Amino acid sequence: MRYPYLVAATGPGTIVGYAYASAYSFRTAYDWAAEVSVYVDQTKLAHGTGHQLYTALEAELQRQHVVSLGACITAGNQRSIAFHERDGFRQTAVFPHFAYKLDQWWDVVWLTKVLTPGDAAPEPFIPYSELR
Repeated sequence: MRYPYLVAATGPGTIVGYAYASAYSFRTAYDWAAEVSVYVDQTKLAHGTGHQLYTALEAELQRQHVVSLGACITAGNQRSIAFHERDGFRQTAVFPHFAYKLDQWWDVVWLTKVLTPGDAAPEPFIPYSELR
């Protein structure tokens, strides 16, 4: 497994959220950038679950030497955009007419966050399955 997939549960079989990372690009130059996503049960929003999941996910990604994160969000999803901005993400791009869902085209907003600032060469990327 190349990236972590984390689950939040309130008990056995009661999942209330999950967060995961995936490759931004499969080109080697982008090994230190990951796309991240978080989903929380609609009835459990605003209880800190999403923030806890992202905090844990970022810690695991840093252990892998990931430097930068990107989150792709449907434009108009102000709740998700605000959540990401509170967590240190900044909007860096808008892709018009980029996603088709719910029987219509949507613009997509790209938010990014740098975990390890600086210009030094990064440590080699470590696939999640190889972490100890």
